[in-house]
Amino acid sequence: MNGKKNIIIIIFFLVVVFTFSCSFINNNISFNKNFELNCKGDNSFQTSDNEISIITPESKTYTEPMSGYYPATYGFENDEIWIIPEEWSFFTSYTGFVQVVEEMDGHNKVVELKDAGGGGGATIVSNTFSSQTTGIIECYIYLDYPHNSGDYLMIQIHDQNPQDTIVIYWEDGNLVVYNGAAPTTVGSYNGYTWYHVRIQFDCADDWHLWIDENSVDGGSGYGFRSTTTTSITKFDMRTWSDNVFNYIDAVGYSWDPNYNIGDNLNEGLLLSFVNRTPLDWMGYSLDGLTTKTIVGNTTLPLPTNGVHNIQVFGNDSLGTIYASEIQYFSINAPPPYIPPDNSFIIIISVAVGALSIFLGVLLILYVILSRNRKYEPHKFKEPKKPEIRAKPKHGYLICPYCHNENDIKNNYCMYCGSSLLEFKPDNM
Repeated sequence: MNGKKNIIIIIFFLVVVFTFSCSFINNNISFNKNFELNCKGDNSFQTSDNEISIITPESKTYTEPMSGYYPATYGFENDEIWIIPEEWSFFTSYTGFVQVVEEMDGHNKVVELKDAGGGGGATIVSNTFSSQTTGIIECYIYLDYPHNSGDYLMIQIHDQNPQDTIVIYWEDGNLVVYNGAAPTTVGSYNGYTWYHVRIQFDCADDWHLWIDENSVDGGSGYGFRSTTTTSITKFDMRTWSDNVFNYIDAVGYSWDPNYNIGDNLNEGLLLSFVNRTPLDWMGYSLDGLTTKTIVGNTTLPLPTNGVHNIQVFGNDSLGTIYASEIQYFSINAPPPYIPPDNSFIIIISVAVGALSIFLGVLLILYVILSRNRKYEPHKFKEPKKPEIRAKPKHGYLICPYCHNENDIKNNYCMYCGSSLLEFKPDNM
């Protein structure tokens, strides 16, 4: 039986190994075919003169995102430092300035604002877009320090009039919003800290605010400052802080087809390249999927684990289409940490704790009752005198202790050793 069982186990093991081997070989063949096909590229594009060359991602395995780069509609990766970011405008009342800087506290390529004049003036950086009746805007802001009274860092979102209909500002350690026409303190903040800000609006109803993924309004929403708001057309950030620097990074719009809300919560992978020919249009394709339009360097959400490829395209004013070489890379990043659901453990712990308390109470009651119970010593009963039964030739005794038969001549039980003298007949 055991031999048959062992044979069955061996056969099952061989089947599993064979199936796994076939699957592995098939995947390898598929991968190699895809690799060869992708490497051939499309001969309709010019690639021989290296007009476009990809710098990152490099041809290697990435085990984590690229530090400091966050996917966004405007991540400022393609902007030169010390200048105003492309597609944004700048205004200052005094001697303030707006510029892209290389890095600030873990974020790369961010916009810096400084207002040096004071006296009620402001330094403003703004971005105008097509009218939106509903949508979400999210970004990061950095406050240089808890501002003094009268020194603001403010986000204003303008409607079609244009009026500043959504207003949020940070002043003297307080987070303040306009709920309708009334400024309302709704929280606090710390200096030298990046905050993730999300604003969701519906011009027919209200708007909502989240800071670092935590709802500020609790779902109730805030009223628009302007009573005639029907659409949103502009986003700006401004400061009145004398000699104080403030920063903004990774601005994302929900109506941007290349951006998904929440993309900028995590770092991504920087797509950077150089082009040696002036291009009127640029785009990229990841893993051979639909080409997405870009204006230059950009940050991609970190792809899933596995092998990937990316290619950059462009065309010039004459309509000539260019393509980079296909760049291959792989991702082998650990999965994001998800806190375990401890509800079951908590329920079991509570049940075990309650049971322990219940058993403890029972033990205490038992001890108390045992102490109060009157002790009665055990009364020893003398064993009855064993009966003597006759046998054909001689009689025998039954031991009163182990109840085994003994020859009547024995003085001690041959089984348990107990004395039989007092139980023997008088004539023995």
